[in-house]
Amino acid sequence: MHKFENIRNFRDLGHVGTVRPGVLYRSGSLNEATDYELHYLENLDIKQVIDLRVDREVNSKPDRLPNGATLVRTPLLLNGSTPGHTAVGRIRNRTAGPPKTDMTEGYFQMASQYAVAFNRAITAITHSESATLYHCQHGKDRTGVLSALILALAGTDRTLIMQDYLKTNDELGPFLDEDFIPKSAGMDDAQKEIMKSVFTAEPEYLEAFFDGIKHLAPTAADYALNITGLSNSTLKKLMDKIT
Repeated sequence: MHKFENIRNFRDLGHVGTVRPGVLYRSGSLNEATDYELHYLENLDIKQVIDLRVDREVNSKPDRLPNGATLVRTPLLLNGSTPGHTAVGRIRNRTAGPPKTDMTEGYFQMASQYAVAFNRAITAITHSESATLYHCQHGKDRTGVLSALILALAGTDRTLIMQDYLKTNDELGPFLDEDFIPKSAGMDDAQKEIMKSVFTAEPEYLEAFFDGIKHLAPTAADYALNITGLSNSTLKKLMDKIT
């Protein structure tokens, strides 16, 4: 897959399990995308971009879109904000738990708090006649759980889902210091140790998300139908489109 300089964590969800290539792409935000990068996306027939970010993020760093693409906003809100923003705030005011604790709990809550937005995102994917790119800020947490849900609905082995999720660490690794240093400014060593767990994808996080689904419904399909409210026909259209 092509490596971009300004679009982080970009990849095709295809080839993960039975998902077809060239249908679904995931990434970080497009606010700094160059004209060349947008042209590349256009050549991939990406005519729909689903932005999972909240208003604060979108207003400060609006997406640049490939020619002919439609923007769909489906903000994924966790306790009224984003997973990282909530965790960083708790670290700064010293109310955060040990490393990974807050993020793990947040991922568990995503299953319930993101359900309605998952419905909107998946419905938008099924209605698009071309390829779709979906993203959050860095393509890690919110993009990660939406990807995991879609892959689970496609019957993908959990090991492969986890492998795709953890690829984010390789993709974002070169940018870690660039992101971490300003966010952790003024923190002591204990706070910085907790902060490191906010900036990485960890197996415990995705496992917590699936635990959250299991807490609400016996299977991913039951969760999609009974918790997110997707219809049987929409799920069938999704499978017809991506597998």
